[in-house]
Amino acid sequence: GRSTPPGGGGGEQEALEEELASLRGQMREMERMRSEHEAEKSRMVMETRAALRSRQRAQEIMEKIVDEHQQARAAHDAEVDAVQMDASRAWSEARAFIQQIQRSTG
Repeated sequence: GRSTPPGGGGGEQEALEEELASLRGQMREMERMRSEHEAEKSRMVMETRAALRSRQRAQEIMEKIVDEHQQARAAHDAEVDAVQMDASRAWSEARAFIQQIQRSTG
């Protein structure tokens, strides 16, 4: 094994222990960075989910507004159609009435 006499090897052991302590410190630092990174990653995931929810909600609201506009327009179109039908019915009745008068006076 070792050629260093007993008692003389203290310096080497000290050096090894220091290196070990330094390595442990590095490992702790890496672990800390890793856990920070994990926290950052999960925070980003949360933010992304929140953003997606907001976007989905905005889309739902926009669709709702569009639906309401379409329904209102459909109702309005139906009213316009009804008015036009009434007008054309009134017009044809008036025309028939005029023709009747013309026939009776002619």
